Amino acid sequence: MDWRRLTQSLAGFLLRVRAAYLSYVYPKISPIFAVAGVLSVCLLILEFGFHDPGAIVPARATIRTTLIYFLLGYEILSLIFTPGAQNFRGYLRAHLIQLAVVVLVCLLLIFREQLLRWILASGVVPELELDPEHASERAALLFLSVGQIILFVGSLVHLLRRPQFSQVRGLNPSLIFVGSFIVVIAAGFLLLSLPTMQRSAVPWVDVLFIVVSAVCVTGLASVSITESFSQGGLILIMILIQIGGLGIMTLTSFFAFFLTGRASVTARVLLRDLLSEEGLGRVKQIVRNIAVLTFTVEGVGAVFLFLSMPPELYTSVSERIFAAAFHAVSAFCNAGFSIHAESLALFETTALGRLYVGGHMALIVLGGLGFPVIVQLLEWMSIRRWRRRKRVRLTVTTRLVLLVNAILLVTATIAYLWFERDATLSNFAWADRLWHSVFFAVTMRTAGFNTLPVAEMGLSMTFLAFLFMWIGASPLSTGGGIKTTTAAISFMHIASQITGKNRVELFRKTISEQSVGRAFATIVLSLMIIFLGIFLLLSTEDFEFIDVAFETVSAFGTVGLSRGITADLSVAGKLILCAIMLCGRVGVLTVLIALTRRAKSVAYSYPSEYVVVG
Repeated sequence: MDWRRLTQSLAGFLLRVRAAYLSYVYPKISPIFAVAGVLSVCLLILEFGFHDPGAIVPARATIRTTLIYFLLGYEILSLIFTPGAQNFRGYLRAHLIQLAVVVLVCLLLIFREQLLRWILASGVVPELELDPEHASERAALLFLSVGQIILFVGSLVHLLRRPQFSQVRGLNPSLIFVGSFIVVIAAGFLLLSLPTMQRSAVPWVDVLFIVVSAVCVTGLASVSITESFSQGGLILIMILIQIGGLGIMTLTSFFAFFLTGRASVTARVLLRDLLSEEGLGRVKQIVRNIAVLTFTVEGVGAVFLFLSMPPELYTSVSERIFAAAFHAVSAFCNAGFSIHAESLALFETTALGRLYVGGHMALIVLGGLGFPVIVQLLEWMSIRRWRRRKRVRLTVTTRLVLLVNAILLVTATIAYLWFERDATLSNFAWADRLWHSVFFAVTMRTAGFNTLPVAEMGLSMTFLAFLFMWIGASPLSTGGGIKTTTAAISFMHIASQITGKNRVELFRKTISEQSVGRAFATIVLSLMIIFLGIFLLLSTEDFEFIDVAFETVSAFGTVGLSRGITADLSVAGKLILCAIMLCGRVGVLTVLIALTRRAKSVAYSYPSEYVVVG
């Protein structure tokens, strides 16, 4: 038998079958697949979002089974007949998501009884009323729908590669950035409004407020999230915090690189502008570093918080796991949301409790430094670098961020120690005073956790806290505020004007005029937003001026600390804070750039004229 000829004949037959599938079968079933995908997502919302889905759609079990086997069959056909790379490794990389979804769904359908027994015995989903007959099918539909959503991202990447999308002049990165946050807020609002996401009926404005606060990683809450929302609602809030901390553009680009190995020139240019990178070459590496670093730090942080969590806090292992994961995401993203009754208060009374609070502090600091700074510090501290004696020079941005963060941390700690010695720290020993002061110096910049009641702070420290909340975290971090580098460059520019220099110099480098101009524009616009926010809240609310001002600055800096007036705000007041939180998260300058048409470049310039200022 001629095995070579037989192999060639079989390969030719498979090519003809693949060509026939792509030419005749695929065009007819792909629209059906799209409709089935939409139906599967709608059915998931029905299954997990309503208490009695059978009363709404009686035939949901039949529809669910039909959708599962149709979608599964389509995925298997796509794996077999869709062209891939020439080698097997490249083929697996191109179809990794599809392969993982198919394998998971098949395992769920085959071992449905064993899986159901394990779920019921472990108590992983205690609040979810499982239907023993269809629990595995619901899980299979969930996996298929999630796979479809991820593959949809890949389809968007392929769409952006088409010639009609290759021109980037008409695309405004700031508009896309702001629009992505608005889309996520709208989707989160609709999902969190579902009946099963809430323990009791929550007013729409409070649902919107919580969603905006989560996506903008602020932490202000008009209602108690543990008392108002179910386990599913808390999971959704955690997902919104993660999306808001990383940014939807970063997450989308990460999945694009993960699915296809590359992204279009359009996507790279957009990300270059959003990440403030000069070239396109490092965009892919930076996006992957941001995503991998985030998930790694949060994973390690969740394990640490689980091990250091006081044992009397939760009796169930599943509750401890969820609490550790939720707080790891909330702390690293500088959100400040807590599922504990009194945030982190009372945990410092024991050594284990202090270790638990210390884990939050470490995550807050790492999230507030900024992703490029952390990546460069890891390169600088790597063992491989020291073994090879490779010289890694820290950039001006990294050195400035570390210097300003150290100055702010020390200054805030000393200030809290001094001004609160007769107020919130009056009943503590010196060691405990220092502990609380360091924690407040870390958390009041952007995090929003607290170990002591903020409403009991003295007026001096409350007023000084405005400055730290206003400055916020560092660029390209999960925190808000005007950013540490903005404040530092503005201060150095003022010092240069006083000494007579016509440029800003730092670490033997000259800061570009564009950076200086952007820093001053950011400061002026932020003060205008804060002033306008305070004015509007004073016009609609009946609270003390210091409380209104604190709430406004906290919202703009996406800090999340409050003097206790958030829940009592009117509908107008909550909507005003939502707008302030969004401006603080994406940046006022970014919002204005998104709403303004770019000026056309011209080849002329008018004569310069000196204008008296100051």
